[in-house]
Amino acid sequence: MADERATVTWEELSWSNHIEQEALVRLLISKGVLSQEELLAEVRAVQKTYSEQKS
Repeated sequence: MADERATVTWEELSWSNHIEQEALVRLLISKGVLSQEELLAEVRAVQKTYSEQKS
């Protein structure tokens, strides 16, 4: 039996992850689990943490 696993590029994997993340965020916001403002605040906090760790 031949190996039938598909090869996925990093770009395809990244795009797939992006789409899945966007879908999850939309669901969480539409269900009222979090607001757009809360999401943006958390994104900024995570970006700040990563920036500080690089320094």
